[in-house]
Amino acid sequence: MNQLFDSYSILWQSNHLHLNIGNIYYYIPNRSSLLLLSDGSFTKILDSIINNVTHIQLTRDQKIYRHIKYLNNWYSAIGLTMYRQGWLQEKSGYKLIFASSWYKPEVLANCPFVDVTPLGKVFINSELILYRKLHCISCLCSKWFEKQFKFRGYIWSREYVLYHEKEPFIFIREFFSPKLTTNL
Repeated sequence: MNQLFDSYSILWQSNHLHLNIGNIYYYIPNRSSLLLLSDGSFTKILDSIINNVTHIQLTRDQKIYRHIKYLNNWYSAIGLTMYRQGWLQEKSGYKLIFASSWYKPEVLANCPFVDVTPLGKVFINSELILYRKLHCISCLCSKWFEKQFKFRGYIWSREYVLYHEKEPFIFIREFFSPKLTTNL
């Protein structure tokens, strides 16, 4: 994980999005705004964009025994003790999104096929009523991501928290392939 988080340079970032959401469209290209600001099921949007069913290749799924310094350990303060990361891919294996999530273990305890299904689809199938709060949008450059995505270009990223019954239960960070915006 350190290789990933030490391998990029942020070119632009917007925090506290609830304060400046009206101005955000000035900075984000039209094609990218659909991906970054969408409020519905992202995996459904993704399936529509690429005309293909996405699946996940997990690269890590573990209990957090020590605190990983990230967002001032915000996630640990609300009991997010499980860490999961993986690639959302097309059927062909092409990598579309790299996602990391910190969550409460009970969130996914009763969800079938969680190891092979993107979280968005898991939540849709479980019929949970969710609220999403977008925390940060970033534009970055990364040789590591360019190699993984097999595509040169800027990488857009977003961070958000999902709430259920007014309680935060999962923090998600996503990095989007530059190829996605060319398919819109």
